[in-house]
Amino acid sequence: MGCGSSQAVDASGPPAKGKDSSDVIETDITYVYTNSTQLPKSNHNQQNKPHQEPIKPPIKNHSSPAQVKAAPKHEPISIESLDEDASGPKPSWRNKSEIIPNPTTFAEIEAHVAKTPASACTSINELASYLVKHATKPIHKLKAIHRWVTTNIQYDTEGYFSGNYKPSDGGSVLKNRTSVCQGYGELFAALCREAHIQVKVIQGVGKGYGYKPLDEVDLGNIKTNHAWNAVLLDGEWRLVDCTWDAGYVDKNKNFTWKKGDHYFLTDPEDFVNSHFPLMKGDYDSSKQWQLLSKPLDAATFFSRLKLQDFAFQSDLELLSHKDTVISVNREVEILVRRSEGEYHNISAHLDDTSDGSSHDQYVCLLRKNRNCVSVRVRPPHAATFKLRLYGSINSEEKQNHPLCDYYIKCNSVATDLQPYAKHFGIWGPKPNFQEFGFAPEVADKVEYETGSGEVDIVLKTNRDVSVLTRLESSDGKEVEGGVLTEAQGSDISLSVRMPSKGYYRLLIFAPDKSGKNKDVISYHIHCKNAPGKFDPYPTSYFRQVKEHATKLLEPKTRTIPANSDVRFQFSSSLVTHVQILSKSYWDEKSGDLWNLNVKTPDSGTDLTIFGGKKGGGVSCLYTFKVV
Repeated sequence: MGCGSSQAVDASGPPAKGKDSSDVIETDITYVYTNSTQLPKSNHNQQNKPHQEPIKPPIKNHSSPAQVKAAPKHEPISIESLDEDASGPKPSWRNKSEIIPNPTTFAEIEAHVAKTPASACTSINELASYLVKHATKPIHKLKAIHRWVTTNIQYDTEGYFSGNYKPSDGGSVLKNRTSVCQGYGELFAALCREAHIQVKVIQGVGKGYGYKPLDEVDLGNIKTNHAWNAVLLDGEWRLVDCTWDAGYVDKNKNFTWKKGDHYFLTDPEDFVNSHFPLMKGDYDSSKQWQLLSKPLDAATFFSRLKLQDFAFQSDLELLSHKDTVISVNREVEILVRRSEGEYHNISAHLDDTSDGSSHDQYVCLLRKNRNCVSVRVRPPHAATFKLRLYGSINSEEKQNHPLCDYYIKCNSVATDLQPYAKHFGIWGPKPNFQEFGFAPEVADKVEYETGSGEVDIVLKTNRDVSVLTRLESSDGKEVEGGVLTEAQGSDISLSVRMPSKGYYRLLIFAPDKSGKNKDVISYHIHCKNAPGKFDPYPTSYFRQVKEHATKLLEPKTRTIPANSDVRFQFSSSLVTHVQILSKSYWDEKSGDLWNLNVKTPDSGTDLTIFGGKKGGGVSCLYTFKVV
C-alpha cells in the first residue's frame, strides 16, 4: 500500500516577482510545500471545514499479504488487542498548539536524532533504545521516532510506479531505508512499541499523489490507498503520518525531502481533510479513528476541498464555498479569511484544464475588511478551470504559499465580459498601510465604478504624506495624465480620468522610513463608459501643490489652444502672487479664488502656472501643453 507521499501542490503560476508585489516562486518541481514553524492555531470547528464534489481516488493495493510480515509481539503491551476493545478510541480533546505550545520544545531531541550512529540502526530494538535514550516524556519519545523516520526513510517511487514493492515490515524498511506508506507506518509502529507507546497502523484513503478531484467515486466500492498511525499520548489518541511529513513526489516522479511536522499529532479535524480511515472495508468500525465527535461520512470526505499545509498553519477559513467543484453561471464570489489576523497577500491563478492556458485576468481579489478576502471569478468561456489560491501572512515572506485548488465548471459567460486589470494579489491597501501615514478610512472602499470616465477619490491621512500615483489600463500600460493629485489640509484628492471603458488599476506610492517609495494602495476601477476623446490632466507638482494648498478648477485638460484667450481658475488660501508666461499677478483674486485670463502663445510650447506665498518666491504648480 502506498499513497505516493503527500499530495503535490501545483505552483506553476506566473513566476516573475515584480518590484511592487510578492509572487509565487516557480521551480522545476510541480509541487511546493512550506516547512515553516508551526503557527498558533485556533480551535477549528469541524462544521466550518470545507467540502468538495465527489471524486474517485487513485486506488492501488500496493502490498500483498505475503509482502507484509506481521509485526512482532512486544510485552507488556499488545497493541492489536485494541481492535477488540468495545469502547474504542475517544475523540481528541486538545489542540496541537496546546500539546506543543513552543516550537522549540524538541530542539534537543532533534539534535540527538541527527547524531544517530550507524551502529544504532542495526535493529528495531537498538534504534528505539538510542532514540528515546534522553527522552523524559512520552511526547519526546514520539518526536524522536517521528523525526528519525521522516528524515531517514525515502519514499519508494520505483516501487510505487512499477507495482514491485519491497517488504513493508518494520525490520525490512529499516534495512532498505525506503518504502511506501505502509512501510512508514509499520516502522513507526514497531519503534513505538519498543518504546512502550501504544500505536496502531491505520489503513484508509489519502488525497495524496495522483489525487484527481474531478473524478467521481463509487461510494459502495471504496478501496484503501494509504496508511498512517494513531498513537496514545497522555491518555489521548493522536494522529501521525510519517510518509507525508517525509516528503513528496514531484512532477518528474522523483521523491523530494520535506522533513516537516505538519502531520505529527495533527488535530483530527484537520487530518480528516485528507485522510479517511477505512479498515477491512468497514466504515462503521473505522470511523472512530477519525477521532472526531461527529465523524465524516464518505460522501462528505470525497466532496471536501483539499486544503494544503499552509492553509492550516495560517488558519484559513472558507466562508462561502467549501466544495472542490463549483458550478458557475457567469460569475462566482468565494469568500475566505484568516480566523486570527489577516493575510498580507493572496494571489490566484486560473487555468483552463483542457489546454492549460492561463486566464489570471478573469480573477479579482478584493479585501472586504481587515481579514476577509473576496475572490471573484468571471470565466472567459464555458469550460472547467482550475483556480489555485496562494497566500502569505507577512511582508517578509518572499513567496506566497499554496492554500487550496478549486475547480470552476463554467456553464455560461457574462455578455459584458472584460478582463480585469493586471494585478498580482489583493486589491486595496497593504495590511501595513497605516504605517505610511494613511488613515483607516482609505480601506473603507477599494473598488470604484464610473459611467462618465472620471472618478474622484479622497485619501485621508493622519500626518504629512507625499504620494506618487500611476494609473494602468487592463493590459498593464500606464495611462499618462490619468491622475491629477492635489491636497488640502490632511486630505489628498485624486481626480482620475480614463480613456475608454474597461478595468483600471490605480497605484498609490508613499515613502517608507528610509525614504524609498513603496506601493501601498491599489484601487480597482471599472469604467463602464468614457467620452469619445481623451484629454489627460495637466501635469501637477504634488509637493508644491500641497504646500500652497491649491486646487485646479479649469482648464482640467493638459492641452490648451494656441493664440487664444484662456481662463485659468484655481483656488488657494495661501497663494499671494502668480506668474504665467513671465507676467506676474498680485492679489488678483476673490477670496481664495483666482481667475486669470491669459493669451496663449504659439503651439508647441509649455505653459506653467507658478504660485508663491507672501514673502517668498514662486513654485511650479501646473503645466499645460499649447497646441
